[in-house]
Amino acid sequence: MAAHSSPSEVGAHVVCISDRSARGERTDTSGAAAKRILAAAGFRLDPVTIVPDDPERIRGAVTRAIDGGCTVVVTTGGTGIGPRDVTFPALCGIIDYELPGIGEKLRRMGEDAGAPGAVLSRGFGAVITVNGRRALLVCAPGSTGAATDAATLAAAIAPHAVDQLTGGDHHPPGT
Repeated sequence: MAAHSSPSEVGAHVVCISDRSARGERTDTSGAAAKRILAAAGFRLDPVTIVPDDPERIRGAVTRAIDGGCTVVVTTGGTGIGPRDVTFPALCGIIDYELPGIGEKLRRMGEDAGAPGAVLSRGFGAVITVNGRRALLVCAPGSTGAATDAATLAAAIAPHAVDQLTGGDHHPPGT
């Protein structure tokens, strides 16, 4: 097996979680920003899925993306502490396990960009399995900056993560 999967070999999907965008009251900028970053990195992408802050719709969008062949899923929105921010509880019950370093890194990136409220985010990373397909899940806040950070991080770690998820070794041969 190759040391790392090429982004062009990896299907990625972006899910924007926003009541207002789902109702057509606001243009989705965060999902679009994440998609641009992933596309520039060479990932195969479907159109952004926009769903309201509804646990069933969030779970459905993520599981359909993975069931449809995506190995990297980035979500934007619903990770704050407001009453409608339900991404974390909606997905934590269906993930295999959390990858704490991803959430920690996203919060640091936000703070470094001058957003002290980033520490309030429940953004996270995880491994999730749907119908035998394992995928990397990165869930970010709904701001364009946070979505850009999340997609940039996902693009950087996905080749190694996907290789690991599909049974690859931890290091390329000879290292």
